[in-house]
Amino acid sequence: MGDILYSREGERFGIAATVPANTSLCISQRMMVFRIRKRQDSEFLMWQLNCQHVYLQASLYVIGSTAPHVNIDQIKNFQLALPPVDEQQAIV
Repeated sequence: MGDILYSREGERFGIAATVPANTSLCISQRMMVFRIRKRQDSEFLMWQLNCQHVYLQASLYVIGSTAPHVNIDQIKNFQLALPPVDEQQAIV
């Protein structure tokens, strides 16, 4: 697996999705891309980014009323559980 897209702005902020293999994308400023290291499982990370505990972290830092968004610096500091990759794959 590869990259993960993450919506960081708008009424639907905080949604993650894996990018299918061999897909070329052009993303907007409302999105960000997580480049996943080989020692991590991208599907596991995608599901974790979609978990309530991560969404609540994002909600703490939402700014703006007409176009709510979370700054990239805040997203970089989300607390994630990262067990060894074999455990991540077993969980997925």
